[in-house]
Parts: sequence; structure tokens; C-alpha cells
Amino acid sequence: MNFKNKTKDKTKTSNEIDLEKLYKDYLKDISRYFNYKTNDSELSKDLTQETFCRATRKIGTFKGECHILGWLRTIAKNVLIDYLREKKKIKEEELSEEIAMEFDIVEDYIQKEQIEEIDEQLNGLSDELKRLILMRSVDNMSFKAIGDLLGRTEEWARVTFYRTKKKIKEKNREEEKVDETK
Repeated sequence: MNFKNKTKDKTKTSNEIDLEKLYKDYLKDISRYFNYKTNDSELSKDLTQETFCRATRKIGTFKGECHILGWLRTIAKNVLIDYLREKKKIKEEELSEEIAMEFDIVEDYIQKEQIEEIDEQLNGLSDELKRLILMRSVDNMSFKAIGDLLGRTEEWARVTFYRTKKKIKEKNREEEKVDETK
């Protein structure tokens, strides 16, 4: 995806991110995060502003591989860490624990988003194929374990998984082409 700042003539393509809309859509989420972490409304406003300033500068690095809110929360986490390091309010050990906890929260959110996206893509598949795809993609099960659970062979699970995955990719490409012509 190609994300750009607004141009002077305000001409935008469908692939550009509207930074103003991004700010309006996610301001409350980022602000709540800082209010929770700092318990200081003025500091929260400053950190929120810094988060969106960094996001504006770094929007070109957003590749679209994750949800935009997860990307913004990562920036917010880094802004908070930078602030805390600067003020030396926490020790390095506590900082590592905080990072690990924040990473887990973001990972859980991203995984939930991915599951919803996978669920959308599985519409129209038989229950057996849905189970196969979910067991492999979400649960990271081996093909042998999947085959055993479904009463099939390991080879069947592997071949069927890749064939189904290929069909889903082709379906997505067709949908993208339809979207581009609109």
C-alpha cells in the first residue's frame, strides 16, 4: 500500500491515508492509553500529540501488514518508553517487563483481527476445510495432528491445506481486481 500525506491541492487516491481522519479515528484510543499509563491528563495530551507527530513522519514506513491501530499503539508505546527513559522514572528491569506486557496486548489484538479476517475468507468452504485452515493457520498445528483429528492422512492435510490456501489467494486477487475497477 502507498500512504502519503495530504497534498496542497488535496487530491488523494484511494491508496492514500487521510492523516486527519487517522487522527480523529484513533485519538481517543491513544489518549486513553496514555491516561491509563500516566494518570496525568496534561502529560497524556503531550504524549498523544507526540505519537501522532511521529506517525505523520513515519507513515511512509507503514506497510499495511498489520492493523493501523496496532501500528499506532506501537508508536505510542515507544513514545512512552522514550519519555520514561528521559525522566528516569523507572528502572531498566521494569521497562523490559512493561515492553513485554505491551507487546502481548498488541499481539493479542492483531491475532483477533487476523482471526476475523480469516473467518471472512473462509465463507463458502466446507466445515472440514474451515477446520483444516484454522487448525494450521491459527493453532499452528502440524499436518500430522490435523490429519489425525480429521480422520485423514498427514499428506491429505498438507495437500488440501495448500490447495485451499491457493484458492483463497486467487479469490482475493479477483476481489482486488473488482475493487480496482470500481
